[in-house]
Amino acid sequence: ASAAAETWAMGPESLRAAMFEHAESGVALRLCFPAGEMAIGSIDVVAGDHVEFKDADGRHLYVAIDRILAIIRSSETR
Repeated sequence: ASAAAETWAMGPESLRAAMFEHAESGVALRLCFPAGEMAIGSIDVVAGDHVEFKDADGRHLYVAIDRILAIIRSSETR
């Protein structure tokens, strides 16, 4: 199965745990959103209702956790 399918199947609590793990590691990844958009970068902080995400252009995005459908990371970056 794809990484997105595996992430989706984990459910919201496991997705949140994955966000914390990725924030600690600083790994590059993609966040997938409802309308098909993606943001490429890294999670800096996981807060109560949002993540602070630094995109590939160095911009800081504040993304509501309930808007994140999947986290995709390359297996080479782990």
